[in-house]
Amino acid sequence: MVEVTVRELRNHGGEVLDRVIAGERLTVTRDGR
Repeated sequence: MVEVTVRELRNHGGEVLDRVIAGERLTVTRDGR
């Protein structure tokens, strides 16, 4: 499973959501947790 930081989600939210809609499973992390 791919990890995505909160910063990435904030800066590239649309792209991250597109990946999830396409079926990719992601874990959102903050400070590496």
